[in-house]
Amino acid sequence: MQHWFLSPIVIFWSISLLFCWTDFRHGRREKSLPAWLFFLTGWITQFVFLYMRGTAMGRCPVGTLAEVITFMSWALAGTYLILNLVYRSNALACYAITTTALFQALTLFLPGSAPGVDRWLNSAWGTIHAVLSVLAYAAFCLGALLATMYLLKERQLKTHQLTSGTMTFPAVTNLELWMTYVVFAGFVLFTVGLITGFVWLENLPPAQRHYDYKICWAATVWLAYLILVLAHRFHWLRRRNAAWLCIIFTALTLLSFWGINTISTYHKF
Repeated sequence: MQHWFLSPIVIFWSISLLFCWTDFRHGRREKSLPAWLFFLTGWITQFVFLYMRGTAMGRCPVGTLAEVITFMSWALAGTYLILNLVYRSNALACYAITTTALFQALTLFLPGSAPGVDRWLNSAWGTIHAVLSVLAYAAFCLGALLATMYLLKERQLKTHQLTSGTMTFPAVTNLELWMTYVVFAGFVLFTVGLITGFVWLENLPPAQRHYDYKICWAATVWLAYLILVLAHRFHWLRRRNAAWLCIIFTALTLLSFWGINTISTYHKF
């Protein structure tokens, strides 16, 4: 991994975050122009890195754990940029940029090679599966961020103890609506990614076809989010409980991602 190219991204986003938190502490609802410019510069730099990496490797840049996290961070930041067009929330910017900056900083300490993964990305189905899955993880992360903001504001509204920072949050109804849409979009992406993964697996020669632990893990994640989507849609859960489950499922998915990959045949990083 070309760490020298990733370091400026972390610096750009850290500076943007500093401006955002300063605005947040002063109760400003929209982030300042410098915060916006530094964040956008970091996102564009990240895109350039992914393009250069993909061109150099001759494949989609999702072949190592560092590449996956970088791609997920880029997708999460891009999703936030789209959401920002609807509601210019400085509070959402603080949480989103904090998460993306932490993800990107983590890649600076990860190895840049992953023997045994690159060969599986030579297939179009394998590449589509990987890209859709990473985009789904990014959506789940953003859903968890929105759920966290929802829980914070809902709790302070009930106790009538709103802080100056929380007052800049979007309305709880908007937070819940966005969380629902984002998680559902992530579930759809993950579903299609899972299907393309099975298609790719079935197209492998019989000698290379193995049904490993990663398949069981992916099926469990899919089932968990299916239950969450249905429970929220048909009001089987209170909104607060649904938000908590969104956070818990995302945390467990990300925490188990690396561990499962280490014992997987096709996803070994």
